[in-house]
Amino acid sequence: ILYGNGVHMPVGIATRLAATVKPAWWDNQWAGDEAPAFTNLSATNIGAVSAAGIFTAQYMGSQDMEGIRYTVRFKLMICMTLTLLGCGIFYFGSDTLIGLYLEGDGDPVVREQTLYYGRQYLYIMLIGVLPFAVTNAYASTLRETGKATIPMIASVSAVFVNLILNYVLIFGRFGAPEMGVEGAAIGTLIARIVE
Repeated sequence: ILYGNGVHMPVGIATRLAATVKPAWWDNQWAGDEAPAFTNLSATNIGAVSAAGIFTAQYMGSQDMEGIRYTVRFKLMICMTLTLLGCGIFYFGSDTLIGLYLEGDGDPVVREQTLYYGRQYLYIMLIGVLPFAVTNAYASTLRETGKATIPMIASVSAVFVNLILNYVLIFGRFGAPEMGVEGAAIGTLIARIVE
């Protein structure tokens, strides 16, 4: 049993973490450089819930369900706080943050277009950041209580939904309008909601 769990849980956790990063990576590859900021916010939330997860695992080991509930509440509060703070920073500092990814002495017209597309992506993605934070809190609790398969399946499903929707919405396939950057953001947003 020890060897089975020793292999099963790390594979599930690694798959879940890879699935968390992959949608932003695809958006970055297909639609531009606006996605990395959301990867940083996701990593912050994952770090916060992982720190609290130490206590969740200890409470699970002692079968203290009330302690687990406290850690879930803490994770939700910290994720909501970090996410709302991040949303405020992204919303009010969007031009500055996106500008950090626009380097060089390139054409100012291209820079303005990129900034415009970055804002489009950012404002759509802000809608899905809060549900994603809640997902992180619950998924980490499931992993820490020995149920890593559930969040892994949800994350892998979200990756496939994102991949398909990005293809359809970015490039306008199967009768959908060609939406470019907005399509990347909407595809990722729907995938996060599915997750």
